[in-house]
Amino acid sequence: MALQSSSVLFDTFPNEIGVEIFAHLELGERLKTARISRLFKDLAYDPVSFNESYKKYNDDESSIKEIQTILREARSLGIDLTQVTYENIKNVKAKVENIKKDSIIKIWKKIQSDNPGLDYPDFTQLKDETCSAIIEKFDVWTKKNKDNISSLHLDSLNLKYLPDSIGNLSNLKELNLYNNKIRTLPETLGNLSNLKELSLNNNQISTLPVTLGNLSKLEWLNLNNNQISTLPVTLGNLSNLKELNLYNNKIRTLPETLGNLSKLEWLY
Repeated sequence: MALQSSSVLFDTFPNEIGVEIFAHLELGERLKTARISRLFKDLAYDPVSFNESYKKYNDDESSIKEIQTILREARSLGIDLTQVTYENIKNVKAKVENIKKDSIIKIWKKIQSDNPGLDYPDFTQLKDETCSAIIEKFDVWTKKNKDNISSLHLDSLNLKYLPDSIGNLSNLKELNLYNNKIRTLPETLGNLSNLKELSLNNNQISTLPVTLGNLSKLEWLNLNNNQISTLPVTLGNLSNLKELNLYNNKIRTLPETLGNLSKLEWLY
């Protein structure tokens, strides 16, 4: 009986009190809470808390998922979300897209600098295109030129984003990404089946994709000076790895599978 009497019955609360409670939650937390019940959904999405143009989020499940995707991508790019509201979620989306566009164009220009003989778009015009259009064009371009590029030196470009289409460059043997601001890596890195050297040092990486274990020809992997706390067990599949630099991370234990690296000569 004591438990029953102390239970909070939200449906007996005046609406303004419920709205006030939910108003203190960040947008991402309100989205999670809204999934619990219809009552919580009504409180979390109370129309007084957001602009008329965002009322579609009240009942549109796909729109809710879109917001969650925007927030997830924003976190991965280091965008501050402490002041995010329904009113400014469009601004967050614009920041995400601008970072993606900027990163892809920087990467493309650097490829042009190192490989001037290939065909390239007009980068001045490209800046005016949408993020999705640029992503699609870079994807098509990398598939077309995958056999023409054996090394990528993308270090010190202030990159925050690495597009999935990097994984199309299956002839890559060397990929340098050190001295950037990358937090997350695309799973498609595991498609670079001919890669021998991968430099990811001096970034802000916290987790590694398990697909890195697919890089069976990799001989040199530098992860120095990141925020990595755990290593995927799949790194034990890197049968040709000779040097692994893990210095200055947050790693406390190593997976037992690293014992499978029979060719490993240096572990920092």
